[in-house]
Amino acid sequence: MSAIATAPWVRRYALLVGGMDTVTGLLLVASPALVLRLMLVPEPPAEPVWLRFIGGFVAGVGLTYLHPLVAPASRRAALLAAALELTAIVRGSVGLVVAVSIARRALAPAWLSVALTDLALAAFQIALVRRGARDAS
Repeated sequence: MSAIATAPWVRRYALLVGGMDTVTGLLLVASPALVLRLMLVPEPPAEPVWLRFIGGFVAGVGLTYLHPLVAPASRRAALLAAALELTAIVRGSVGLVVAVSIARRALAPAWLSVALTDLALAAFQIALVRRGARDAS
C-alpha cells in the first residue's frame, strides 16, 4: 500500500474526507439540530445526546484520516494505508446499517445521503487498499 499511500492525490483525498468528517462531527456535537436541517432530515430525535455521541464518532473517523498527514514523514505512508483500510471498514458498516434502517423505515429517506456516501467511499478505499496490496506483491 505504500506506493498508493505516498501518492499526493491520496493525501489530498484524506485531507478532504477527513476534514469533511471532522467538521460534520464537531457540528453534530455543537448543534445537532442545525446539521439535521442542512441534511433535510425532517424529524430530529427526541434526545440530541445521541446525535452528539454520533458526532463524536464521526469526528473521530475524520481525525483518523488527518492523523497520518501530521505524523512524522517516515510513518506517514504506513499510517495513511492503515487509516484508509480501517475507515473503509467503519464506513461500510455505517453505510449498511443506515441503508437497512431506511429500508425498515426506522430512518427518514433523507439519511440516504449518509448511506450512499459511506458505501461509495468504503468501496473506493477498498479498491485502493487492494490495488496497493497487489502493487506491493
